[in-house]
Amino acid sequence: MAFNKSLFLSVFACLIFVSSFAAAAGVDVSVTPSQAEGYSGSVTKYAVTIKNLENKADRFLMSYSGTFSSWVTLEKSSLVIPAGGEETIDLSINPPVGINPSVYRYVVRVDSADNPSVFGSSEFFFAVYFKYPIVIRDFKLDASNYNPGADVTASIKLANLAVTDLEGFSLDITITDPEGKQTGLTLPVGVNGLEEKTVQKIIPLGKQAVAGNYGASAQLRSQAGEQVSQNQTKFSVNSYYNIVQTKDEQKTSSGKTVILKISNNGNLVGRNLTVREDLSSVISWLAEPDTKPNRTISSGGDVSYFWFVNGLNPGESASFVYRISYTPAYVILAFLVVGSAVVFIQIQRPRIFKRVLHSGPAQIGKEFTVTIGIKNASRHTLKSAIVRDLIPPVMRLVAQHDTLKPLIKKTAVGTEMIWKVGDIKSQEERIITYKVSPVMGILGTLSLPRAYLRYRDADENSLKIDSNYAEVGEVVRERKEE
Repeated sequence: MAFNKSLFLSVFACLIFVSSFAAAAGVDVSVTPSQAEGYSGSVTKYAVTIKNLENKADRFLMSYSGTFSSWVTLEKSSLVIPAGGEETIDLSINPPVGINPSVYRYVVRVDSADNPSVFGSSEFFFAVYFKYPIVIRDFKLDASNYNPGADVTASIKLANLAVTDLEGFSLDITITDPEGKQTGLTLPVGVNGLEEKTVQKIIPLGKQAVAGNYGASAQLRSQAGEQVSQNQTKFSVNSYYNIVQTKDEQKTSSGKTVILKISNNGNLVGRNLTVREDLSSVISWLAEPDTKPNRTISSGGDVSYFWFVNGLNPGESASFVYRISYTPAYVILAFLVVGSAVVFIQIQRPRIFKRVLHSGPAQIGKEFTVTIGIKNASRHTLKSAIVRDLIPPVMRLVAQHDTLKPLIKKTAVGTEMIWKVGDIKSQEERIITYKVSPVMGILGTLSLPRAYLRYRDADENSLKIDSNYAEVGEVVRERKEE
């Protein structure tokens, strides 16, 4: 039914009457206006005038009474007025939004602080109306409790009490969690004359929504931002424990980076969490942690990393990184390839090696047999091969040659021997032997000079290769006293 303001004013006028009450002649109280109109959610002001009719100054105490006296506010609660003087203060009435239209009676009383027989009072009336005849009739949710991450469906029923259409209003829907944090949204709304309509809106809860009791409110506001009507309800969010661990691998040509991540996707704190990664012996030696593990266990080449997390709040995560580098494997493979190639090349090349067949102390007159071995491991003939060797001055050549006899030359650095070996075919071996004897005693060992082989290859290039050193005698070690 539409609101009839004329009928309401008639009722208001009937309530106004002249009240007679006892009052001492010492004070006079009046309220202006004696009747006023206002709107719910808006402030209406009155002027209260106090006259001191005594022949001396006095301090007066102010108070008020009436239905919904909590709406009333006095500018001052006490004041001192000189003899014959007067003072006017403000009185405000602020009815809340959504209060039903009605007429209310109030009384302002003034008492002398020094003389209880001196007092006065005055009554006034206040009529309240809807400033905007649109209200929230009902506000409810589709459930009373939810899990984190769920959708809350809010249904708000609006009613237009006027005949005319009302547009340009806004509806604020706000959710307040147990910690006082608020989320919400604002919708533009309008309602046809004398119509009731229901507005529905889905509000998603966060995945880490705090467990506990929530408040939900709906506020209707005018274009000027004034609150027109409001309603509220409650719901709860359940506790939800959800710890998730993921593994991400970022591969490159030189290896890969492994990122282990532990996330708290629930709304409860995760405590005493452990992230473990096991690596087999095949790759463990290639691994290097960027995030140092709290504990590492090795067994038979296998390795286990352990990272500990004392606490993880809802929505928080922790990451742990280690790298697998293929570089050591590449280096070893390269060494193997190069080594194999070098060995293959070496075994495919001509070789010359020198040895001393006898061992023992190098004493004067003792003979040692020296052998020079030549092997053509190449695929070509060694042409015009010549072998040269040198005997140091501390040794002499024993004039006995079981193999090819050399050309002998005396030089300042010793006795040089030259053998003209001739051509040496592929895979052919030659051995040259001779004997030497010390001309003085040698303490320890003596390294005989390298022998070398000179030849021409298949392209007529002149090449030279050296043998190893050969040692004569023995190492003398000091004996420790026992």
